[in-house]
Amino acid sequence: MVECRPLRFFVSTLDKDGYMAAEKIDLTLCVPGLSAIAKAGITMPLLQRMLSRAGKVKSARGGEERLLFALFDFSIPAKSPLPIAPLTYYLDCGEPATGALLRADPVYCQASRNQVIMVAAGLDLSMDEAEQMVEELNGLFAEDGWCFTAATPQRWYLRMPGAAQLQAEPLSQVLGKDIHQYLPRLEGAETLHRSLTEIEMLLHANQANQQRQMQQQLPVTNLWLWGGGELPVPPVCDFVQVWSGDALALALAKYAGVPRTDAPEDAATWLQQQTTPGRHLLTLSSLENPLEFESQWMIPLAEALSSGRLNSLELQLGNGYGYRINKRSQRRWWRRTKPLGTLL
Repeated sequence: MVECRPLRFFVSTLDKDGYMAAEKIDLTLCVPGLSAIAKAGITMPLLQRMLSRAGKVKSARGGEERLLFALFDFSIPAKSPLPIAPLTYYLDCGEPATGALLRADPVYCQASRNQVIMVAAGLDLSMDEAEQMVEELNGLFAEDGWCFTAATPQRWYLRMPGAAQLQAEPLSQVLGKDIHQYLPRLEGAETLHRSLTEIEMLLHANQANQQRQMQQQLPVTNLWLWGGGELPVPPVCDFVQVWSGDALALALAKYAGVPRTDAPEDAATWLQQQTTPGRHLLTLSSLENPLEFESQWMIPLAEALSSGRLNSLELQLGNGYGYRINKRSQRRWWRRTKPLGTLL
């Protein structure tokens, strides 16, 4: 179990801008999807100006998951698999997993010519449907020492021999792509791939899946095995609160002993809700309407920086860099504002 660390004490002294040092709030805003959106030619004048004037530092590459591990100061080598399964299991089940564990998430794939495209994950399964499928899977693979668990309808887990050695891309990196290029790698891969085919056949014949198809709902066609490993050494990070709707971010916060809260709908709401001085992490895994990001997030945060309500803002946008913004950086009027596509 993680030992909870007491909150640091703050000395009530005035800084050079006349604000109480005890009231300083720093925000790291993680929006990894914005980098891809920028390529569509969207313009965000305020964000472009702020990024053009910001301090730029190198950040983790390799997807949203690796970025989150880096933000929490986990010591994971760059090319090593991320132990996501045991961490989200700890979040979902409230207790540490024993031994190595894999995620075995239900997905919908569609055959297209010589490809099998992963079309959707996070399917709207009920818990009854998930448990029925898992029960059949456990019956099929009991002799192989495989044990499936549906902790939530969308997040399933698998204990199997060699789980710690299985290497696979995170689900987010495969979505929308041909799964043949990303199949899990393990010694004795032929046996593993044969088992994956057996899983497909079982799911195709599953009664709950057939009912879903009759009701014009996406069935579970495959399971994606990924995120294997054991619980790592708990990090020592300096976040005082994490705001997120992302399961991994919430799992990392729980394991690190950091208070966690669902992400608010916009920056104005966040500014009203938060009161704890220190460094906050807020993640937006998906932007339902990218065109509203500027008005809902950047304008209120820019105003908070100008007024001193917010001491600093660090933007993590999924392109391998962090952008550090404060009142001083925004006075760099001589820096030309660049197009969003060239900035990211």
